Amino acid sequence: MKYKIQRVLHSSGERMVLLCDLKTGVPLFYPTLYSTTNSRNIKGGAFSTIKDKLRAIKKLLEISDHLNIDLEGRLAKGDWLLSCEIELICDWLKVKKIVFDNTQVRGSSEKITNNIVNLIARKKENVRVGVKVDSPDTETSGGYSNITRVANYIDWLAKRLFKSGDGGEMKAWFYEKRGFKPENKQEELARRGIFDSLTEDQELNMLDTVRPNCSQNPWKEHDSKVRNHLIVNLLLEIGCRRGESLNIKTTDLVPIEYLEEPSDFTRIETTAKTLSGMAINIWRDPDNVDDPRIDQPRVKTLSRTIEIEPQLAEMIENYVINHRANVPHANKCPYLFISHQIGCKRAAPMSLSAIDKVFIQLTNKLGFNVKPHGIRRTWNDRFSEENEAAIQNKKISYDEIEDARSWLQGWKAGSGSAKFYTRRSQYNKAIRKGLELQRSRVKKQNQIVGSYDDDIAM
Repeated sequence: MKYKIQRVLHSSGERMVLLCDLKTGVPLFYPTLYSTTNSRNIKGGAFSTIKDKLRAIKKLLEISDHLNIDLEGRLAKGDWLLSCEIELICDWLKVKKIVFDNTQVRGSSEKITNNIVNLIARKKENVRVGVKVDSPDTETSGGYSNITRVANYIDWLAKRLFKSGDGGEMKAWFYEKRGFKPENKQEELARRGIFDSLTEDQELNMLDTVRPNCSQNPWKEHDSKVRNHLIVNLLLEIGCRRGESLNIKTTDLVPIEYLEEPSDFTRIETTAKTLSGMAINIWRDPDNVDDPRIDQPRVKTLSRTIEIEPQLAEMIENYVINHRANVPHANKCPYLFISHQIGCKRAAPMSLSAIDKVFIQLTNKLGFNVKPHGIRRTWNDRFSEENEAAIQNKKISYDEIEDARSWLQGWKAGSGSAKFYTRRSQYNKAIRKGLELQRSRVKKQNQIVGSYDDDIAM
């Protein structure tokens, strides 16, 4: 049997992801029950989280078919997986998808790369298998997570099909085969001085390149140039996520008036004469029935209202009036950023894949990596640098700065999320402190050497 991940948009606006039989399109019963009862209903699992779990289960089923293991049939009889079978499954879960797919196409255990060797499984069934040899060319970075998700599913399935409670041993075996939990990739790179946030030179280069009238601008259509220029500036100015930017509606640009303090503002009905500024609402709006995108961009964190500079407000107004309006029926699409494909007959909101493509094209043109989340980290670096002097001069406390950061980024106060977004500024601060310590020690050493020199008779 072949399998596929199917995304579904219900009339209620809810997005679901299902694991289906590729031939019939019918959802598989137990994977669907598992994802519904263990993620959607109990924990309110996000669409992407459920999709990752079902992808791991899909790979498990493909591996089981490849190894001639009737997973549901055996668990229903209490015939648990043997340790050697679990080891084989884990080995394949650590292998890149293309390597496993090639093995299925070949339909044999012939060597397919220099990193695959042939072994005969010593178990009840005579199965021809190919087992991975650890290598960067064949090993996937998601192996640890894949095994964890599969272990949890098999443990649940065993308890569901054979109510004995003895299947926990299989889960323990799977956990043993995971190996060491891989270090956070961004953390590992940060220790080597490599970051996905931008340096000041890279930031200026990017801003110059995305100008609509720049000869190096990577996009062809003028309306697309203006839209993408606005996207880059919006992400850089307020530090929002890509999904949050695609969730902004044209009605979310609102006038604000300060109450007592600049940090305390609210949306009010006002006229141009009393206007103090403009702000953007970044509000949670999950499963919006009017959003046609199956993979709906979402506000992952807390809703908030962020004041923006007049220049950014003017850029938004220019895009809406002079460029967005050129798309047929644009006034009927509530979302700020829409598709500008040639021949488009009806306005459609910009998709996550479309904004990813924008940054791939920008990266290719600039020659260095630019990602929406990297720009979010760039915002956090600049925020830290901007307020470091104020903290040192005790004009404001560190806790107050972090509370402000959490508000602007949509994090819960005290969540500690900032440390994952300020690695470059932390690295630079650590380097400076280390150099200060070295200079201090060198100064002391020179003083000691100088005192000895004074004692030498000439």
